[in-house]
Amino acid sequence: MKYVFIVALFAFVAFLIYRRLRPYIAAARRVLGFVRDARRISSDAPSSASRRGASRAGGSLVRCASCDTWLPASRALTLRNSATIYCSNVCLERAAEPRPAKKVVGNS
Repeated sequence: MKYVFIVALFAFVAFLIYRRLRPYIAAARRVLGFVRDARRISSDAPSSASRRGASRAGGSLVRCASCDTWLPASRALTLRNSATIYCSNVCLERAAEPRPAKKVVGNS
């Protein structure tokens, strides 16, 4: 019985110490997480740049039918029944709106 009491007392003291040190432990974890992320970003920087260059070289550009903007084919929006390409939902909706007929003015 005496040992259970001593273990419980040590557990209670450890809990009190942890509760006091918890803000400092959280700050240390954030700093270490920042260092880990910075190290990961610095080690991935050359490989991600080469991947971006490879995707640019291998990807083709297409032109939006509504606003004539060039964009990568992987980001283009197409309708199921047509091969018309749009850069965004806004251009797609703009193309779907009925346009007023233009008046032809003749020289007389």
